[in-house]
Amino acid sequence: MGAPQTSGTALMPGIAAESFHIERRLVLRKPLIEHFNCLIRDIASSVGFDRHDWAHNRKHYHTPGEMNAYLKIDRLGGKLLQEVMEYSNSMLLDYKKTMMKIPENRVPETVQSQIMPLIKTLMLGDLEHKRIADIGCCYVQADRPLCQEFPAVHWDMMDFPPNLKEENRDIALDNMTFISGYPLEYLEKSTTMYDIVVFNRTLGLIGLEQVHAYLKVLKDKTRFIVFGEACKILFESGNLDVDEIPENAPRSYKSFLVHNYRKLFESAGYRLLHYDGQLSTQVNATPLYYMIRGVAHA
Repeated sequence: MGAPQTSGTALMPGIAAESFHIERRLVLRKPLIEHFNCLIRDIASSVGFDRHDWAHNRKHYHTPGEMNAYLKIDRLGGKLLQEVMEYSNSMLLDYKKTMMKIPENRVPETVQSQIMPLIKTLMLGDLEHKRIADIGCCYVQADRPLCQEFPAVHWDMMDFPPNLKEENRDIALDNMTFISGYPLEYLEKSTTMYDIVVFNRTLGLIGLEQVHAYLKVLKDKTRFIVFGEACKILFESGNLDVDEIPENAPRSYKSFLVHNYRKLFESAGYRLLHYDGQLSTQVNATPLYYMIRGVAHA
């Protein structure tokens, strides 16, 4: 595969290629005004003026050592796999309702689309297999603009819900295939080769050992991995230095994790081409919502 282009003009408004860069130190920062706002809210809640459960969120948002069961194991199976499939099914339905409220021309402005410029940069290069996999795709509205722009590139959309294809029927395109089930098991059995594999707000919902398993199986199946993982620091006491998170002890927010992605990928034998923390200003962003974005070369 040829080297990816690092500049270009989008054919479809709202999605343009983005030059790669690597932040030498990945620190998710609170603006100075937010530090003052946090102090004011702390003082107010301590004297009984607790708005929007601020005190509870400050105390329980980050829960060291506490995490849901599915984040602790190396492989899903049995009852837990069934529970994850049921949970992902309800998530798909809720997520679809939310995304359908956003006008189609504004989809590129959503947090789900923050990694699309990085994907497009790679797509402008020479793709050997002309195939992309989106692992944990859910409702694929954010992928759709690039699928439309590059009709010769096929996308395998993978996620747990049994009704994945049915719920995406309204936005499906000819160059999309929907694969329901446990993506890790599918990848281990499949011989399909990919140019790009996408994790869009997915790795944070996977336990450390499972992330290791995905990176291992993908090492010989793809050239690039593009990832975008969320981290909201509104309730943190200060800035969050992602590079200080131990590789073997992700930062736990009970229902999701923030990994040290730099160490995680480099230890698995990947080379980062892009790595940053982008503060979300998108149409559906919440305050101090960051997207940790990366492009890794296998």
